[in-house]
Amino acid sequence: MTLQSSNIQGSLSPSDKKMFMLFDGAIAGGLRSLYEERLDVCPLMVLKDGVFDGVSALGPMIADFGASIVLKELWAKNHPLVARASVLHTSYDESALLDFMRSRVQVMMPEGHAVWLRIGDAKVVSRLAGVDGRLPAHFWSGINSIFFRSSDGSMTQYRPSPSRMSDEQKEGQFASNLVAPCFQFSLDLLAALDSSADNQHRDVL
Repeated sequence: MTLQSSNIQGSLSPSDKKMFMLFDGAIAGGLRSLYEERLDVCPLMVLKDGVFDGVSALGPMIADFGASIVLKELWAKNHPLVARASVLHTSYDESALLDFMRSRVQVMMPEGHAVWLRIGDAKVVSRLAGVDGRLPAHFWSGINSIFFRSSDGSMTQYRPSPSRMSDEQKEGQFASNLVAPCFQFSLDLLAALDSSADNQHRDVL
C-alpha cells in the first residue's frame, strides 16, 4: 500500500488505466448542481439497480472522468462540488466498475447484519486508505490508484495493496449487478476505523 501526498496534475496525467470520478449524490448539491455546471458526461448511479432506485440520486455515483472536460476543470480548481469526490485509476470499464461498487456500498458487520458504506465520500475513502492492511482481501482489487483531498485541499494518492486471486477464485465473485454486501468487516477493522462499539444499532459507516 502506498499513501502519499500528490499534486493536482498527478490525477490528471495520461494513464493506461481508465479514470472515473466517484462521488456522493447527497453531498454539495449532488447531480443537479453538477448539471448546472454543464456536466458533459452522464454519471451512473450505483444504487439504481431496480431495488434501491428511489434513493439512487442520494447515493454513490461514478462518472467517466477521462472523458469529461467539465469534471477535470472542477477537480483542478478544487471546486466545492467535487471537494469530497475521489478519482480512481482502474482497469475496469464503466459497467464493470458499477458492479464493483454495488458489491461494496454495503458491508457485513461481525454480527452478520449489513450496513451502508458511504464509499462515495472521500472522507470515508481516506479512512479506508488508513487501514489498508486490515481491509478484506480483494476489497480494492482492480483499482490501481485513488486520489482524494483532505479538508485543507491537499491531494493524496492511495495505491491499495495488490491482491492475488487463488485458483479457486474469480474476480467476478467480488462484483454484483445488484446492491449486495460481498465483504465482512472484522471487529479489528472497525476499531481501526474508529467506529462506535455499538455495532448492533449501526446503519451506516
